Amino acid sequence: MRRYFVFLGVQHKISNAETLVRALDSIKVGDLLTGHKDASKWDSHKRVGMKYLMGYTREVDPKRVRAYEEDYNMGVPLRFCFDFSVNRVPKNMIMLTESLREKFEQILYEKNK
Repeated sequence: MRRYFVFLGVQHKISNAETLVRALDSIKVGDLLTGHKDASKWDSHKRVGMKYLMGYTREVDPKRVRAYEEDYNMGVPLRFCFDFSVNRVPKNMIMLTESLREKFEQILYEKNK
């Protein structure tokens, strides 16, 4: 995630990369993972998304799923979260591929040494 924030900063996609990296460094990963698994801490929107993703809802209205994706998942299809074979890659998502990672690795190193 650190590298991704730096990459986005170098690409001028975000202006607060250093702030995000510092915030990321302050996160206790164990607490984050514990909270992520604890459904009692999820807000109502995450509960709806997880119902769609995990198939807990038998009758799924595609229009409602699409509205959910637009309103609460920044337009990223829920299926895309787990299945990278989806044909339509969202335009608002930058995929950090291995070739891009290698291209910007030197910039990352110089900026954070």
